[in-house]
Amino acid sequence: MKTLSMGLLLLAALVTTQSQNKSFKPESTQPQAFEDFLTGFLTESGHSQFGRVAGIAVARDGTVLVSDDSNGMIYRIAFMKGAQGRD
Repeated sequence: MKTLSMGLLLLAALVTTQSQNKSFKPESTQPQAFEDFLTGFLTESGHSQFGRVAGIAVARDGTVLVSDDSNGMIYRIAFMKGAQGRD
């Protein structure tokens, strides 16, 4: 039986915010939807993974920091205006 490696999947929970307020104040604590935020950490063949997420933090500038204790790395994920249809 052939098994597939799953790799990594981090989801973003989307909540509704008050649009006129500049500070983030969720209208509800219940997520309205989920979307893939970070996927991968698979080798090119897709048969094995090459990392292990040990922690996630959000910096003051909004970037997301993901630590990988398997490789001794910290990945920085930054928002890019207009990327993948986002404004």
